[in-house]
Amino acid sequence: MFIYDVSIQLPVEILPEFKDWLRPHIEEMTQLPYFTSATLFEAKNLENGSIELKVHYKLASPSSLDLYLIEAAPRMRGQLPSHLAEKVRYTRQLLTSV
Repeated sequence: MFIYDVSIQLPVEILPEFKDWLRPHIEEMTQLPYFTSATLFEAKNLENGSIELKVHYKLASPSSLDLYLIEAAPRMRGQLPSHLAEKVRYTRQLLTSV
């Protein structure tokens, strides 16, 4: 199994508005041919209490991530309203089951 993991660091004061934007964005992402499903997580850091969102997109195939990054990522990443985008940081990684 291959998972495209997107971790999102954001200030807690924009969390509700960001999640309202993120949920339909995830739905749109799962309509693309690269992903078969997605799960949204809210992760609480047990050391400092900060909140991070994580989206796990299950990839349709091992090559799906490369195709997504070339064909659709720039457009999809550009959809976030600028007043939110300036306050958000992302970490992206590929998870592979072993």
